Amino acid sequence: MPSDTEADTLTLHRAQPMEMIFSPITSTSETQRVVRTILRGEYESIVNEAEEGNKPVPNYLDSTDFRGEAQNALEWRIGTALRDGDTLMTIYDID
Repeated sequence: MPSDTEADTLTLHRAQPMEMIFSPITSTSETQRVVRTILRGEYESIVNEAEEGNKPVPNYLDSTDFRGEAQNALEWRIGTALRDGDTLMTIYDID
């Protein structure tokens, strides 16, 4: 059984080549909302497998203003809480 350090290294090496797909930024003046979707890894295939097996896909909601500590907290949540197939929705609050 690998040590925690070896497991972390294997996870890091597996994650590095994962493709990131950025949607165009959409904005509407009526709602004063800007949206961009970022997908990483094999998201669509994981969701399809979950739906076929009737397994829920975990969803998380986060809000941030991207100041120093908030950015560190967001990075921690991404690295600690998210697993393959999880969805994180982050709201960036300007005002």
